[in-house]
Amino acid sequence: VTEKPYLDFYAKQGARLVSRDVDDKGKFFRARESLYIALGISPGFLRGKTVIEFGPGTGHNALYTDWLGPSRFVLVDGGPDILAASKERLVTNGSDLVEREFICSLFDDYNSMELFDFVIAEGCIPNQTNPVDLFKKMQRFVKPGGLMLFTTVSPVSWLSEIFRRLAKNRIVSLEMSEEEQVNLMVSKLEGHFDTLNNMARTPEEWILDNLFQPHGEGKLFTIPDSLNNLSSEFIVSGTSPTYYQDWAWYKDVAHSNTERNARFIETYFSNVLNFVDRRFIFPTHSQELGRQVEEIASNI
Repeated sequence: VTEKPYLDFYAKQGARLVSRDVDDKGKFFRARESLYIALGISPGFLRGKTVIEFGPGTGHNALYTDWLGPSRFVLVDGGPDILAASKERLVTNGSDLVEREFICSLFDDYNSMELFDFVIAEGCIPNQTNPVDLFKKMQRFVKPGGLMLFTTVSPVSWLSEIFRRLAKNRIVSLEMSEEEQVNLMVSKLEGHFDTLNNMARTPEEWILDNLFQPHGEGKLFTIPDSLNNLSSEFIVSGTSPTYYQDWAWYKDVAHSNTERNARFIETYFSNVLNFVDRRFIFPTHSQELGRQVEEIASNI
């Protein structure tokens, strides 16, 4: 039986693992707004537009999107329980003016002729078996002039989780129950959580999702992976964190979108060290150093 990335583990653990603590909705919405603005997406853009979200989880992030007033909102997830939780949240707390459709389907199996103004694939492409192929497929649902939001994970940015996974294998015993293993890791990593301000999940949920979830044949999906596989019609409007600076005069346009996107890759490799630890900000460095660090991290 082939393991289905994310879905099999979430089916075992339940929808709580993709839930979020949003008691302060205003604060949560401001965080989402900040992300959208960093990505070059004006919140007002979505009013009256059509949106599709792949992997909405239990709908916390989708609730913000819903409140921005799209005319139509399609949510696709392969986990029926998770999708049901998302539906309940949006129907109960969302806008009365949005037409919604909830589709239970694996991403690879979803097909439609419908195109959308805004396509969201947040946190669901990395660690898939064929993330690049999935990314290319999802691009096809974007209308001309539309936008796509997606998440990348590089070996360097994931390095801390890799080390924690290795440490977990040394710390816990397979003779312990899962609950005992999780509780032990919570105590061992207590100081780590103190550095993560505004966590939206409990330490137990975070540990299960990041340290216990098997990724099997899953592959990372890096910034270069995404930019090298963007359709030529796309250009990058923004990233979070914002690492790209372009001092070119606005009339000195690149010869092609591909050329412009290539500059993002060059700048990424000149800032790789800044993806290691969010607590430190390093000056730009040579691309060669960035590529070496990325290669070392990918081999761990």
